[in-house]
Amino acid sequence: MPPPPQGKSGGAESGPPVRPRAVDLACLLTLIGTVFAAIVTAVTYLGDETAMRELIRQALDDAGESATDADIAAAMTSFKTMIVLSLVIGVAVVLFFVMKLRAGRNWARVLIVAFAAMSVLIFLANAGAIGLGVDFLINAVSVAISVATIVYLFRAESNAYFIAVKQRRLGGSPKA
Repeated sequence: MPPPPQGKSGGAESGPPVRPRAVDLACLLTLIGTVFAAIVTAVTYLGDETAMRELIRQALDDAGESATDADIAAAMTSFKTMIVLSLVIGVAVVLFFVMKLRAGRNWARVLIVAFAAMSVLIFLANAGAIGLGVDFLINAVSVAISVATIVYLFRAESNAYFIAVKQRRLGGSPKA
């Protein structure tokens, strides 16, 4: 059964399904959550050079290697590069998923919901160990964004949008 006409006049003309505001809000929340997580990760791992230096020194000592200042400096540079590269790739992947989500791809919705649900489950599993401090507050904000994203992606108008996009794609309608 083809989706109902989506034209401006409401008549027989048929256009692409209109993306509901709930999907747009879910996309926005996903991007906000991703940028928030990237900033928190960057500050956490790149902000405290003393702790990073000590962590690297301990890792080299545990590996049975002598830890000279040059070795630690090289390892810190590699670690920082790896963190920045990982963040850039992660943000790019999420941006790709958001673009596909806006286009009505259900697989993108499933992936974004899976990541959001994992965020919530990890928070719940670690809530006792985190304690009531800044870490708890940061994680609570992230979880609130994740829960709101999930809710927006499964509202009735969002479900109808994803179904309409799928029907249009599988129904052989000409692509714009």
